[in-house]
Amino acid sequence: MSPKEIYILVEPSFMVPVWYSRSIEGLKRRATLHKRSLVHIQSVDQIAGDDVRAIVIVSTNDDWTRDILKQLRQKEIYPILIGTEPNKFGEDVSGTRYSSHSSIEALLFYFQHCGRRRIALVGINANASNDTSKRDAFLSAAEMLQLPVGQSNIYYKEPSNLPSTHQFLEHVLQYDGVICSNDYIAMYVMNAAKQQGVQIPGDLYVAGLGNIMLCQYATPSLTSATRFYYETGEQVYDIWDQLNENPSITSIVSTVRYRIIVRGSTDFSPLPEIPNIISAKRNDTSKEQDETGAAVRSIRALENCLSQCDKLDMEIVHGLLHDISHETLAEQLYISSGTVRYRLKKIYAAANVETKSEFLALFCQYIQDSKVFQRFSEDGEA
Repeated sequence: MSPKEIYILVEPSFMVPVWYSRSIEGLKRRATLHKRSLVHIQSVDQIAGDDVRAIVIVSTNDDWTRDILKQLRQKEIYPILIGTEPNKFGEDVSGTRYSSHSSIEALLFYFQHCGRRRIALVGINANASNDTSKRDAFLSAAEMLQLPVGQSNIYYKEPSNLPSTHQFLEHVLQYDGVICSNDYIAMYVMNAAKQQGVQIPGDLYVAGLGNIMLCQYATPSLTSATRFYYETGEQVYDIWDQLNENPSITSIVSTVRYRIIVRGSTDFSPLPEIPNIISAKRNDTSKEQDETGAAVRSIRALENCLSQCDKLDMEIVHGLLHDISHETLAEQLYISSGTVRYRLKKIYAAANVETKSEFLALFCQYIQDSKVFQRFSEDGEA
């Protein structure tokens, strides 16, 4: 049964932005409904009790996150991340992923659709996994859309001595569109650009990420990709509960949806359909993932089959590989033909196939070493 307390460890230098507070609200509400309470701690050493299997980590800094994960692994406690990309830290790390990649792709295509081609990406932190995901999406989508955009059009927070916003503003006249890593940066860029005589949205389209409340009241109002942060917190509770209830599960990752809110900074231009070139690329990726998933399922089924086979089963499989008939196999193994057929039915079911040809194709695809037959001893155990 899940413990009554959910530990939360927050990066010490962390500010308290809207997404954090909304995520914690969602987590708290779901926890309260299930009679659980949130316990904020300052370090891993404050975790009390032997029944703690998972805790929630709120962070954006990769180095701090890695250090905490190392401490948790020593205690055999699983982390659930909020605010940073879980997949890059290992297969034992759970968390929620914001669809930053998809939102950057969609914003970039939106700008192109509106006739904007010289586009910058501003405010990227090279040491934050969410920001590196935005960078990668920006570059890959720009390539697919054949935009004249590359690494030189990405303005990083570091290592330059100048803030990324100042770096961009020094070159603002080169661009007709800018996507910012968050709304705070976008609002600053928009106001500073106006002070330099840049017309928003006439000369420059501006968009951010986060959809903070001030987006509605800026002049012009700010186009932004919103995230469902409250839902993030609810999903984090569900992940925490699953990890505690199912010892065989070591990690769960869920993706939070997004929506672009069009406003004055992009002239209220309507959103287009998802671009064919990007959706096609996604379909290709999905197809590859489907193919990989199917192959992995087949390998697992074969492993499942072999784990259930005894010495007699493997002798029957060996006979199949040499195209020996059921009747001849029965004679050689001193069993009935009915037993051969019964055993084969079980073997096929365990391997998730229906016919002899399907089984042989699967077996021969992944096993070429005859030593597999030598592993089964006389008493039928592998």
